[in-house]
Formats: sequence, C-alpha cells, structure tokens
Amino acid sequence: MVYLLICILCTSCLGLMFKYFDLKAYALDRIILVNYLTCGLIGWFYFQENILLVDKASWFSYSIILGFLFILGFTLYAKSVVLYGLSLATVVQKLSVVITVVIAVFLGDQLTFLQWIGVGLTPVAFYFIFYKPKINVPLIQKPIQSQLYLFGIIMISSAIEILFIILNKKNFNIASFQLVLTTYVFIFAFGFALIYSFLKTKTIRISKIEMIAGVLLGVPNFFSIFYLNKALNNGLPGSILFPILNCTVIVISSSLGILIFNEPASKHKKMGLVFAIIAIYLVSYFK
Repeated sequence: MVYLLICILCTSCLGLMFKYFDLKAYALDRIILVNYLTCGLIGWFYFQENILLVDKASWFSYSIILGFLFILGFTLYAKSVVLYGLSLATVVQKLSVVITVVIAVFLGDQLTFLQWIGVGLTPVAFYFIFYKPKINVPLIQKPIQSQLYLFGIIMISSAIEILFIILNKKNFNIASFQLVLTTYVFIFAFGFALIYSFLKTKTIRISKIEMIAGVLLGVPNFFSIFYLNKALNNGLPGSILFPILNCTVIVISSSLGILIFNEPASKHKKMGLVFAIIAIYLVSYFK
C-alpha cells in the first residue's frame, strides 16, 4: 500500500499543477512535450546500468504502444475539454475504471460483493463531483465525430490501465523492470509527442516558463507511473488499485481545489465526495 500512497500523492500533484497551468493559460501541448522528455531523462539517469542493454524482446512492443496511447489519450482529452468542457471530459475519462475492473476480473482478479458496490459507486461519485447544472450545447447536438472523442478517451484510458495490469502479471526476469518499463514508455511518448507537434505547427518554440512548468510536471508524472507499476507488481490487484487511485485523487484534488483555488463547494460536489470516500472504503477494506 505504500507504493499506492506515493502514486496517489504524485498523481494528486499532477491534478493541482494542471489546474494552475489552466488558470495561467499556459500552452499545455508544449508543457506536456517537456514533461515527457523530463520523465525519460529521470528514468535514464535513475537506472544504475545502461538501459539500452536491457533485454527488450518480450516487452518492448508494449512500451511503444503505451507511449503512443499516452499522447493519443492526451490529445483526445484536450479536444474534448474544448468541445464539452473540463467537467464532462474528466468524468468520461474516469469512467474507464469500470471497464478496467471488469477486464481485470476476467484476467483473474477477484472482488467481493461489497467491493463491486464500491466499484459501482465510483462513476456515481465522479458524476456528482464534476456536475454542472448548465451545459451550453447538449451532447446529442454535437457532431458524431466529436462524440467519438469521448468514446476514445474511455477506451484509451482503459487500454493503458489494462496493459499495465497485464505487464505486471508477467515475469520478465529483468531487474528493476518497473523502472525500465516506465522509462521506455515515456521515451516513446516524448517521441510521438514530438512528431505530433511538428505535424501540427511545423516548428516548436518553447518559452522559459513552459520549460520550467514541463520539468516540474515531469517529476511527479514519472514517479506516479513508476510507483503505479510497483504497486501492481507487488500484488495489489488492478481491480482494487485503480478505483482507489481514481477516487482518492479526485477527493484530494477537489478538496484542495476548494481550499486553494476557491472553487465552489456545491451540494453536488459534497455529495460526490461522500460517495467517493464510501467507494474507497468498500474497495479497500472488504476483502
């Protein structure tokens, strides 16, 4: 559980930093680019041996796929925020946990009846926490193509979580495998992000503040994924880990958002936080 707690703290830091970047209207695509480069460099220097010499035959393709899914998921999420707003895009992204849990059970995880109730409460909690009483344009009035962005977010988020579960169920007989995997995933994410940026703008100009923001974001981002893999590899089932992770991060981020960023504490948000806490309790303690 220690690894999960570190992962939760790092992931919560990411949420708060994104809130701050949004308030300052920073260019997130360039910050994300620097962030991925920072993550790759952290793993490269943190690993005590030459990371290029590690046997890659059995898992290398997974890191390429995950790196591609990282940047594709971010791109779809950013487009969905523009089309539907931050609240709806975030709710949809978090709904992926339900698919992840179902697939994890098919892969061998076991849940009690009360844990299933806790899993079922997670999307309810997310709905109330991010509830907005007025939406400018209803979902059904959006073009089909834009609605596919939301579907893509769910599928990609679930795919990333499921791939991490699968990889940590396998025995690759590689020392510090979680560190190696995390490093290569971010290296490929940086490569795909670089290609995307060139295709989008033809040139890449990163300001000093964007560089600093990207580096600051990269540190907790790297360790959030690293300790996520450590938690999975040390026997914590994905069907329990991901509901706890998502709910706890949302509770922390929302609470700090109220305290630090003066976000309104509506009745819906308070209700959602209560549901999230109940969900965490049920999933964590009723084995």
